[in-house]
Amino acid sequence: MKKRVLRKGVTLLEIVTIIVIAGILVASLFFILRPFGNKLRLSGAALKLKQDLSFARQRALETGSDCAVEFFPDSNPQYWRIMRSESGTLWVEEGRTELPRQIRFGVGKDVSASLGLEAIPSDGISFPGNRVVFGPRSGASSAGTVYFTDGDKTVAVNVNTVGTAIVRKFQNGGWE
Repeated sequence: MKKRVLRKGVTLLEIVTIIVIAGILVASLFFILRPFGNKLRLSGAALKLKQDLSFARQRALETGSDCAVEFFPDSNPQYWRIMRSESGTLWVEEGRTELPRQIRFGVGKDVSASLGLEAIPSDGISFPGNRVVFGPRSGASSAGTVYFTDGDKTVAVNVNTVGTAIVRKFQNGGWE
């Protein structure tokens, strides 16, 4: 009778097979989870703008001077910045936020002109001069909306004349 020789360890073929299977799993997870990442970036940009608008409003109350949020939809990357008035003509930057490259100002495929909605500016910002100013006693200089999209979905941040910001999502043919 022959003795059986036990083999210890793994072969190169087994290692390559495991690496290929792991690669297929990672690649498929990337394509499955990608839409969730865009959704998080989109809602994250809207929430960050809401926070920055609230900060500018609060800063105007604290300092007793005007604070503004300016939007730059024609720049690359697109961004907005918070400015505080030092005097009537001198403005100091207090903060700047760049949009992730997958997100831009504007509306996506989900919002169509045929829905009978209010006119949405082509740059996605309805504030005059792409700027809203918060006064220490006057609230926002004007009401307006900033629209964000990832190309498919659209989220809006509405600001009323008091300076309160609300995030709204476009779903089921309307703003919710």
